[in-house]
Amino acid sequence: KPTPLPFTEPASRWAKVDAKPDSGQDATAAIEAAFASKAKVIYFEHGTYHISKNIIVPRHVERIVGMGATLKRLPGSKLSQALGMFRAQNNSHPLTIEKLTFDNTGQGLQVAVEAIGSEPLVLRDVLGHGAVILDRKAKAGEAYLENVAGGLLKFKGEAPVFAHQINTEGSTSPRISVEGAPIKIVGLKTERPQGTVRVSSGGKADILGAFNYPVLEHDPTIVPYVCVDGDKPGQDSELYVSGVIH
Repeated sequence: KPTPLPFTEPASRWAKVDAKPDSGQDATAAIEAAFASKAKVIYFEHGTYHISKNIIVPRHVERIVGMGATLKRLPGSKLSQALGMFRAQNNSHPLTIEKLTFDNTGQGLQVAVEAIGSEPLVLRDVLGHGAVILDRKAKAGEAYLENVAGGLLKFKGEAPVFAHQINTEGSTSPRISVEGAPIKIVGLKTERPQGTVRVSSGGKADILGAFNYPVLEHDPTIVPYVCVDGDKPGQDSELYVSGVIH
């Protein structure tokens, strides 16, 4: 299914995150101020921004453009790792987040984007380190991923997921967790010997083109693709993988 096109309007109407990148200072208030401006497109200048709390993306925001920027946890902050650095509440229109890196290296596993809105969410050219790049909740809308790399991916609920060019790497297993959702992936690559995809609770996964590169000595007890049926009648999970190099 084609990915929804990002919202477009003259750049003069965009709102810039008015924080100094690479300063090490807390940029949370500046990001929230940009969101509160009622602009539909928010953008970051290139650089690194630190945040100290989980930030709600308001319903009127339709596009976040990173310009290659990086978001990091402010050391010593009370940012909840179980909630998204960005919590997407788009209930009236699709939201696109693009050209942004979420970096939580060495500080545990942080949820980067938490999808809680009912409309489609698009991640394009997004990178994660030490992160669950997307945690799609059970009642959230469709998810579209294009050129997403690094972190974990978690999908719950019945709304479909469409992904192109996914590169998930790290020691945590599984890299992609699918609970009840139908997902189609075209182009999947991973490194290190861990479980790649786990489908459960009636989920259905179709993967076309995959490259599993263990890097380290392969552990024969690790199965890269696992399909587990749910504990209720009718929760028969399905997993189809074709074109695999291992």
